Amino acid sequence: MRRFLPLLAVFACSACTPIIVERPGPPAPPPPPVVYEQPPPIVHAPPPAGRHDDDRRDLRGQDDRAGRGIDAAIDRAFRELLERAPDPEGRAHYEDLLRHGLTEEQMRDRIRESEEYRVTLPDSKTTRAYRAVLGRDPDPSGMQSYRKKIVDQHWSERDVENDLRRSAEYRNRSKNQPPPAQNPPRDRGDRPGPPSGH
Repeated sequence: MRRFLPLLAVFACSACTPIIVERPGPPAPPPPPVVYEQPPPIVHAPPPAGRHDDDRRDLRGQDDRAGRGIDAAIDRAFRELLERAPDPEGRAHYEDLLRHGLTEEQMRDRIRESEEYRVTLPDSKTTRAYRAVLGRDPDPSGMQSYRKKIVDQHWSERDVENDLRRSAEYRNRSKNQPPPAQNPPRDRGDRPGPPSGH
C-alpha cells in the first residue's frame, strides 16, 4: 500500500492542476516580402550608323541626293564655261574631287585654267566669226587678240562678229561686193490688169 501512495499523489496532483486552454487570437501578419536589390536596367546602345536597314536607307538617300547635286553642278559648269556637256572622263574626274571637298567655284576655276577654256574654245569661236563676217580664217594676230578678249573680257562669238563688222576690211569688202540681186520686175502680162470692157 505504501508503495502506491506516491503514485496516487502524482495522479492526485496532476488531477488538481488547472489546464490552461489557449484561445486562438487574431492571425499573425504575414512576414514582409523579401526585396532583392534590382540591377540597373540594361540600356542598349543605338546600332552603329549603316548597320540598321533604316540607317542604310537614309545614307543611301543622302548619297543619291549628293550625287544628283554633284552631277548638276558639273553639268552647269561645263555648259556655261565650255558650252558642251561633260564627257565621261571629265565628269568622273570632277565628281571625285567634289566628293572629297572641292567646292563648285573651285571646280569652275580649274575649268577656266584648262586649255580648252583658254585656247580651244576661243579659237573656234574666232574662226567661225571670221568665216561668217570676212569669209576667211583669222590671221595669227587676230586670233591672239580675240582669244584674249573672249577669255578675259568674256566676249561671245557675236561680240567678235560685231567687232569684225566695224573693221576697215569688212567695210572695204562690203564696198567691193556687188549688191545683192534684186528680183526683176514682173512682166505686165503677169500683173493683173484692169477688167476689160469686152
